[in-house]
Amino acid sequence: MNAGVIKGRFKKDKLDEVVEIYKREVLPAYHKVKGARAGQLLINRQSGEVVTVGVFDDLAAAEAFGAVSTQVMPKLVPLLDGPEPKREIFEMAASTGMESRAVVERAIEAFNKGDLEQVARDSAPDCTLTLPGGEVLKGPQAVKEYNQNWRRAFPDAKINVDQVFALGNTVCVQARLTGTHTGTLATPMGDIPATGKKLEGAFADVITIDRGLVSSRTLYFDRIDLMTQLGVAAPAGAATKA
Repeated sequence: MNAGVIKGRFKKDKLDEVVEIYKREVLPAYHKVKGARAGQLLINRQSGEVVTVGVFDDLAAAEAFGAVSTQVMPKLVPLLDGPEPKREIFEMAASTGMESRAVVERAIEAFNKGDLEQVARDSAPDCTLTLPGGEVLKGPQAVKEYNQNWRRAFPDAKINVDQVFALGNTVCVQARLTGTHTGTLATPMGDIPATGKKLEGAFADVITIDRGLVSSRTLYFDRIDLMTQLGVAAPAGAATKA
């Protein structure tokens, strides 16, 4: 990841104007530039110093966002109390978000390889896994057994990640589980024998990392959609016979 940084000194009585320009002109642009993740504006009201930090997926995104800075700077120049600042691009070598994301990505890779021992090792001794319906599993062994259930039912199971967002020690994953149902799947409603059907189930996972280990996970997915794809529930809206 990369960061775009601008450091400058502004007139103290103009700092609120700087904040408003940043909110109005810069923050909305993060939704328009691919790979632009987040922006922060830091101000020191005693000195008038201002620092902006933008976070980007890669160097190309950081460079592309430079056009936004070029457009906005003329509006900021009259508010300056010093030379016009220059934008610099840095490589993000380490951050809590990056470290948290690395733990989650390692666990996903391990699941896809069938290495459930690694998933357990990345779980804190008092970790929790909250499932749809409110069921809560506790401890690495329970997490391992939950994953084993899916791997037995879908030996070719794979997590396909669509998006990952990391902020501090919290990571949010939007993904799809794909696989072929060739084994028995244990569910709260009873066991589902192999159907041979293909599954592609969307899910979201909110994960908290503590000291390099997963301390909690909250998993969201549509159980009815799962049952429908496996052929053990009628599609939503399907007509019922009298």
